Amino acid sequence: RTDPIFGLAVPKSCPDVPDKVLDPRSTWSDPKAYDEQARTLAGLFHKHIQQFEGVDDRIRATGPLTTRLQQALKSSLSAAGATP
Repeated sequence: RTDPIFGLAVPKSCPDVPDKVLDPRSTWSDPKAYDEQARTLAGLFHKHIQQFEGVDDRIRATGPLTTRLQQALKSSLSAAGATP
């Protein structure tokens, strides 16, 4: 499966590894708290990358995605005729 925020490929199973630990969200006692922290971390990434002028949208698109950012990047890339 693909992590919805970080875009990482996450295996569903792995020999000798409990399936639960392969899904970080399921390891938290409060899944909503995990979601909030993941969104905060994604926001920090985008705040940090802003300090680098001229970062191509294709590079930004490889970072964690928030819904608003994902929509903006897709629109920008589509207008430029590029794909992430």
